[in-house]
Amino acid sequence: MNGEIANLICSTDEDDVHCKNSVFQRDFQTINGWLTHLDRNLTGGSVATQLRAAGTTWNPASFQALYIACWIYHPLEKGTFMIDLSSLTIPQHSHVEHAVNALPKRKSSHLSGKGHSASAGWNFLVGYEELLVQWELTQGAPFLFLKSEGHPISVTGAVPHLISWVKKEYITGEGNQASAGLHQLATSRPNLVEARAAENFGNAYKKLVKKKLKLGRRTTVREVIGELHDRFNDPRPPNLGSMDSRGLGRHLLAFIVAHQVELLNIDGALPGELHSVASSLLSDEAGIVDRVYREIRVSPDRLDAALQRFRTIANQADDET
Repeated sequence: MNGEIANLICSTDEDDVHCKNSVFQRDFQTINGWLTHLDRNLTGGSVATQLRAAGTTWNPASFQALYIACWIYHPLEKGTFMIDLSSLTIPQHSHVEHAVNALPKRKSSHLSGKGHSASAGWNFLVGYEELLVQWELTQGAPFLFLKSEGHPISVTGAVPHLISWVKKEYITGEGNQASAGLHQLATSRPNLVEARAAENFGNAYKKLVKKKLKLGRRTTVREVIGELHDRFNDPRPPNLGSMDSRGLGRHLLAFIVAHQVELLNIDGALPGELHSVASSLLSDEAGIVDRVYREIRVSPDRLDAALQRFRTIANQADDET
């Protein structure tokens, strides 16, 4: 992660070449294809610079390049990226929001539900035809939401998309597999590609939040932890609201141990799902990151650092050939 996917893209090993061919569309099977796309579609080749660009200069490829930058930072089979826009000025927020709203609208079951499509020309991952884009607020802070999906909301894509949604919502807590190659990569190399890191709840966590606590899908983990303290008659820590994300992750791990029986009584899978949430908190950037579940929330600077590492590996590989 953090740009290390470049090692796979640069590799000439026979197994790696087969992997690349099964996971990435043709333009992304070579490192030059990645670099060309990023340089062409990210203003100044930088996430931070792109996010500060005037809204009128954006197009679907701008959002696609941002998604690819996120994927370079943290490769995923299934999941959601949310780029933190709090470092931007209010006028710059408006530019990004304008660019999102200029995209075609589409239905969405995620967070605010105000979806837009950046699928025109989308050809990054094999099996993924849609790039869902949303403007989101969490505790008043703005985020750019990006999620690649297997099927668009269209005449041909509506039925498979609905089937995947039903499976996620009512059966397994996650949608259908869209790419056998990417699934195999995430399974065989979990340190390189994470299988799932999304904002939509796992089944046990959804049961806790929606049925037991009567809260909504945009409720933050911090708020859920507070409600759990109240439910179990366990006083809230006085600094719960100000704990940084890593501190909150450590607190959640201790809470799971202290209340394992009560959590198991809600759902046998709940302690495990909460442990995964705690792991996501522990991997967050320094400071407060108010996540709603296990989505990848990331700052522009951290994305640009991953891009720099990606380019460094690419240059080293080029020097060796």
